[in-house]
Amino acid sequence: MSELHSLLLRQLRKWFPSGAPDGSATFVEAINAAYHQFDDDRLMLERSLDLSSHELMQANTDLRRSLSVLQSTLESTADGILVVNLDGTIVSFNQRFAHMWRIPQDILESRHDERAISHVLEQLIDPQAFLDKVRELYSDPTAESHDVLEFKDGRVFERYSIPQMLDGRAAGRVWSFRDVTSRHRAEERLLHDAIHDGLTGLPNRTLFMDRLEQAIRHSKRHLTHRFALLFVDLDRFKVVNDSLGHLVGDELLISIAERIRNTIRPGDTVARFGGDEFTLLLDDIEQPDDAVIAAGRIQHVISAPFNLRGREIFTTASIGIAVSAPHYVRADELLRDADIAMYRAKAMGRAGHEVFHPGMHTTAVAQLQLESDLRRALDRGEIVLHYQPIVSLIDLHILGFEALLRWNHPQRGLIFPNEFLHVAEETGVIVPIGRWALAEACARMRHWQRSFGREDLTISVNLSGRQLQHPTFVADVERVLRDTFLPPRTLCLEITETILMENSQSSAETIGRLRAAGVQVHIDDFGTGYSSLSYLHRFAIDTLKIDRSFISHIATGDENLEIIRTITTLAENLKVSVIAEGVENDVQRTQLLALGCTAAQGNLFSMPADESVVRTMIASGKFPGGYVMRPRAAARPSATL
Repeated sequence: MSELHSLLLRQLRKWFPSGAPDGSATFVEAINAAYHQFDDDRLMLERSLDLSSHELMQANTDLRRSLSVLQSTLESTADGILVVNLDGTIVSFNQRFAHMWRIPQDILESRHDERAISHVLEQLIDPQAFLDKVRELYSDPTAESHDVLEFKDGRVFERYSIPQMLDGRAAGRVWSFRDVTSRHRAEERLLHDAIHDGLTGLPNRTLFMDRLEQAIRHSKRHLTHRFALLFVDLDRFKVVNDSLGHLVGDELLISIAERIRNTIRPGDTVARFGGDEFTLLLDDIEQPDDAVIAAGRIQHVISAPFNLRGREIFTTASIGIAVSAPHYVRADELLRDADIAMYRAKAMGRAGHEVFHPGMHTTAVAQLQLESDLRRALDRGEIVLHYQPIVSLIDLHILGFEALLRWNHPQRGLIFPNEFLHVAEETGVIVPIGRWALAEACARMRHWQRSFGREDLTISVNLSGRQLQHPTFVADVERVLRDTFLPPRTLCLEITETILMENSQSSAETIGRLRAAGVQVHIDDFGTGYSSLSYLHRFAIDTLKIDRSFISHIATGDENLEIIRTITTLAENLKVSVIAEGVENDVQRTQLLALGCTAAQGNLFSMPADESVVRTMIASGKFPGGYVMRPRAAARPSATL
């Protein structure tokens, strides 16, 4: 032990404060024998000791007890202890030290420090640092040290070193080694978890933004260095979660992450940014087209079918691309622009990619202002309804009206739905706007029914996906019907195929409750959405509205004629009505009648108009386009809505 010299001297002074008598060689031999267990040195007594037999036995017993306590303490510690003297000779060590360092017994018995160090260096990741520290401490016997040693096999030790002091002077050095491998691994795990996504194992937002900042700093130092940021957002991922459950949704995200990881180069970074969003840092590209090619490759691998839990799942992604440029100084600026480009890709029809250009930022700022204005528009009375008549193609009588949203913006004038409805959907403002539109349209129709004695007139109101899924929607409809006294059968709620199928189970339940309340349900834009018609047997539908894209090309070829004929035949078999949208001329009207479609709406009769024009139409029997309703007595029965 390193402290035994001083301990023994203190013990002897305690027993013999005034010095010991001469002549006890036996006691000197006993002390030397006991001390030999810990050190090869011999304690040199300057004075001969002459003790009585009783005193000798007592001193010998106490000394052995002290040495035993010290030895037991040394061996009981979890740390490895090594003591060397000033010339590098091993003075003492415990068995924990020998076990931790796996040093052969012959080296330990030789007590030669250099041989032990040579064996140690072979195990370390950085042997030079270890050796430098040893030399530094040997050159300064009074110095203390604490550092960490990393082994090639993954172990990690903390190393402590303090001088062994005797009578105020350094007599050697004590090394203490603690195995902190488990703690080190736990810390590494915590650090990994802090900067990686728990589901996919990819870097998370924090780590990605750090690497993006590094890329920007590097490009500032090396002006020819270029990189690109890709912002990937899955299209309609919510449908997977809502229809198949979050577990399947998580499995899909894991599979997508793996596919993207396999498409990028080793030096690139892919991260799960949050939810169904992924970001990629493509480092050291030669030109922007490299990023475009990478985006196409990612879209290709994502669009391939996924087989999860016995189901074949298809999905697509919209990708925004921002390429490094001198004006970027912060990571969030690049991220903002890639995000803007991604939303542009979604607006262009999804499953595509767009490269950011400055004009997109101007548009985004305008869009933000539009969103801000839209949140106040309803309270300010800027949202209004226009109405387009639904007409019998047989006798040109009005069967009902479709209520269409318009926004009277104080600066921009009349804004049409295609400019603001997607903003209303994304922000949730569509729910209060839709609630207001329903109440306003029903109240207005009930007034017309009574004013003109037309109890058969219907009012059609479009629904958004958020409205249909809102928990109070059916109750809101029932309350509006009670408040306005509108006959339920004259209210027609229009839903697109896509919205209907986004959550088919809950949609079926909601439609069932609406039908039970007496309300009609129409499928809007029929033929452009869900590819399978099997859903028509699952939902109680009253009317199919043929999308205007088929009507506008009705005269250009047989294909559109056959599609319309198929829809009218399908409707007849299902015992539901058909309405054609977007009728613009007499040729289309004549062909629709020949195909069996007897109800339509479009600019041929009237563009969507405000209340005053509607009242004139009903009262005069004339349309703004010049068409006049025929006497009903001379007409065949028209379609029932």
